[in-house]
Amino acid sequence: IKLCILLFVFISPLHGQSEDCLVKEGHNTLSDENELETSEAAKTVEDCSNNCSENKSCTVFIFSQDDDKNATQCQLYSYNEIKVSTDAEGNLTVTAGICPKSKAILYNDITVEIPSTPPTILCSYENTSQLCQFPFLFKGELTWKSLEDEDGQCKCSIERAGESSELEDHITLADLQNCTRCSSGCPSNDFYCSGFPLKENNHGKNIYRAVSLEDCQKLCKKTKMCLFFNYDEAKETCWLKWGIGNKREGKPEMYFGPKNCPIDCEMGDWSSWTPCSSSCGEGQETSTRTVEPAMFGGQECE
Repeated sequence: IKLCILLFVFISPLHGQSEDCLVKEGHNTLSDENELETSEAAKTVEDCSNNCSENKSCTVFIFSQDDDKNATQCQLYSYNEIKVSTDAEGNLTVTAGICPKSKAILYNDITVEIPSTPPTILCSYENTSQLCQFPFLFKGELTWKSLEDEDGQCKCSIERAGESSELEDHITLADLQNCTRCSSGCPSNDFYCSGFPLKENNHGKNIYRAVSLEDCQKLCKKTKMCLFFNYDEAKETCWLKWGIGNKREGKPEMYFGPKNCPIDCEMGDWSSWTPCSSSCGEGQETSTRTVEPAMFGGQECE
C-alpha cells in the first residue's frame, strides 16, 4: 500500500528596496549650489550613499575618486539636479545618487494618511479609457480602494479633481460608477495624470531629471509617500505623486504608473514523484509544485 501526497510550496518574493538612494554611474550635479559637506572619509559609493541617507537634509550626493582609486571625495547636497558626466575620452568618471526625503504634510493644513501599498489601478466599466480616481471621498472619508455593492460589483469615483480639497463627497454606492480592471500595461503609455503631486518632497522640487523610466519607478519605491509617478521619455524627467487626478491623453512620450506593477500568481510544474518511502508495506510518494502568490492587485491563481 502506498499513499500519494501532493504538496504546494508557496513562495513570497521580497520586493522591497535594500537601499535608500538611486545610484547613477557616470552622472554629476548640475551645479555646486546647496552643498552640505565634503568628506574624504567615504571610500566607496556605498559609504557615500549611506552618508546621504543618514543626513536628513541630503537628497543628492556625488562620489569621485582618482585614477589610482586612492583619493576619494563624497559631496552631499540638500538639493541639486544631476546630468550625464564623462571625461574628454568619453569615460564615466563620477557617480551621483538621488536619496529622496519626504515630509508628512503634503498640503498647507491637510495631513493625509498615505497607505504603504498603492491601490490597484482600475477603469470605468462603461469606458475603460477613464481611470478611477484615488483617493476619493465616501461618506466624508478618504477611500484608497474600490468598494463593492451587494452584487459584488466594483465601484469607484471617476470624477475629475486635481487636489484633495476639490474632491466631491459620495454618500451612497449609487453615487459611484461601476469599475473593472484596465486593459493598458504597467506603466501605461500615451497619457499622464495631473494633480496630487508630492509638492513638499525633495525640498519643494517635485521633479527629477536625467533619469530613465525604470529609475522613475525606483524613485517612487524609495520615496515613503509616493504611490504613483509620471514620466516624460523625451525629456527624461520624472514626477512623483500620491494620488490619481485628472487624466491627460494624447502624449506618446508620457508614461503613468504605480509604485508597484501588479504581479500575477504563478504556478510551477509538478515535480517528479519521489521514490516510495518504504520498500515494503505502507509508504509515501510526494510531488510538489511552487506557487508564487499574486501581489499588488495581480490575478490570483485559480
